[in-house]
Amino acid sequence: VRDGEGVPHVYASTVHDSMFAMGWVHAGDRFFQMDFNRRQASGRLAELVGSGRGDAAWVSGSRSSGRA
Repeated sequence: VRDGEGVPHVYASTVHDSMFAMGWVHAGDRFFQMDFNRRQASGRLAELVGSGRGDAAWVSGSRSSGRA
């Protein structure tokens, strides 16, 4: 179950079940990040975000300092 802010709350009857459920939730949350990184590394990121994005600095995380 997720609350209004998307935070998962796991309820289980055993520790094993709760750990399995948390692993499942974590994997689901990380899927987008893993897919994004895989596409970026293989040069296929435009399939996900489109090719008309202009400057790709937001993808690499680089920021211009304004200094030459």
